Amino acid sequence: MKKFFLIIYTICGTFCFSQSVEIKYFENEINLNSVEFKELPKNLQIIYEPNFYSYKLITDENQSSYLNEKIQKKFETEEVSETTLITENGDTIKKFIKSAPFDIKTKEKFIFKDFNKNKIYEELFLDEKFNVYDDIVEWNWEILNETEIFLGYKCKKAKSNSYGNEVIAWFTEDIPIANGPARFNGLPGLILKIKLSFLEINAYEVKFKKEKIKVEQPVLDKKTFTYAELMRKVNSSSK
Repeated sequence: MKKFFLIIYTICGTFCFSQSVEIKYFENEINLNSVEFKELPKNLQIIYEPNFYSYKLITDENQSSYLNEKIQKKFETEEVSETTLITENGDTIKKFIKSAPFDIKTKEKFIFKDFNKNKIYEELFLDEKFNVYDDIVEWNWEILNETEIFLGYKCKKAKSNSYGNEVIAWFTEDIPIANGPARFNGLPGLILKIKLSFLEINAYEVKFKKEKIKVEQPVLDKKTFTYAELMRKVNSSSK
């Protein structure tokens, strides 16, 4: 199900928000512990570099866009790393591992939500680019009896198990917009934190905008898929 969350987007067209909130988030992969991280080739460590991938959500109660800030490219070349293994007899064996460069495009994102039409528009990059046009994701949240202060806002905890991964969200009713980062939404307040088994998304800046902000809606220039259709295609291609 991790593929469900990997996306890249391009955009065209224009919408305006009369009143908007701009929130910046860091997305951090959390699969590895510190020892495993150090053992990775340097050109792959960039995947797990903390607070490196920044994204901006512009939202009101009607529409939103979520896109990456400028990403500095690093370690784009192939790399060979050396690992020393110890056998049961105490002998040492040197093992050389060749790693392909990390494709930074998988970290670039644009997501457009139209709450009036209940639609989400995306370009999704896996091994190639796919266009996605589907209903806005329903998470079936369960709101829990836990609170936390985050960025000065009182936040409530919620969880969802709708798509095979437990998702924990922290949202604030002080900003009564039922939206959040990436595909997350549907709580009675803005989502400031998300945690999955492999990913954390944390807001680090919230700004209120009185002026109109132009938001570009994607134009899907080839065949579109729903998320379910795309997952079936990807799964059948990997067999």
